[in-house]
Amino acid sequence: MVIEYFGTDPLRPSKRVGTRCAASDFPRSDSDLTTFTPFPPPSLQSEASLVAEEYLPKFCRIYFPAMSHSNLDYAYFIAFLPDASAKQRALEEYKKLGLKLRLRPEDVWHITLNDLGSKQPFELPLHIKETVDRACHNIATATAPFKVVLDRVLSFKHNSALALASKQAPNAELKVFRRALRLKLLDHGVFTPSSFNPHLTLLYGDHMVDKLISPPITWQIHEFVLVRSHQGRTHYDHLQRWKLQGTAGSKLVQSELF
Repeated sequence: MVIEYFGTDPLRPSKRVGTRCAASDFPRSDSDLTTFTPFPPPSLQSEASLVAEEYLPKFCRIYFPAMSHSNLDYAYFIAFLPDASAKQRALEEYKKLGLKLRLRPEDVWHITLNDLGSKQPFELPLHIKETVDRACHNIATATAPFKVVLDRVLSFKHNSALALASKQAPNAELKVFRRALRLKLLDHGVFTPSSFNPHLTLLYGDHMVDKLISPPITWQIHEFVLVRSHQGRTHYDHLQRWKLQGTAGSKLVQSELF
């Protein structure tokens, strides 16, 4: 087990400092910190994490390295799901391409917001589920429904995916929401990658496409979900949903979240 300890607020990148140590060597004050490293360490980004708020100071994070076991074949992520109208438009745009490739099942189409890690057990530990629920609930109650716009269909070279994405549409509300959610998860001890390129994968295959969609595909976001992926089986379980409950005039208060 490894403890990551902070001497300053981890939600402000310019001040994000800390030190790694074994549990037995946990520093008892800021003066005990001698070795500072960026946080989180790349080697630990894909591992399960939690915060033990009742035992440790606010800016402590405990990591339990992912175990090597044959039944750890599940990935977890938080996502938006397209509505029926958006799915129909996606099918229409795909047909225009004239490709003869097999689409992924519509029930697995999604836009990933936060990747919670792969090589996980079938059931997440209760403390992790409760932590994720608490963070997501806080964001959901502060956010009003908003629109997502996808105006481009393109290929990703690194994984041969064909996806709907956005080129001209700013999707400002989507990006603010995702950043706020990531930082709220971070505040609760759950770490997800900072990079974000919103897209909806339609298929994987050998192709090369980059085409604007007119009119763009849009839908109103009313909720987001926690998804369990059965890796290698193209099967998803929707474990939990959070409805956006803010009013039309409500906005995320960035000074409080960031």
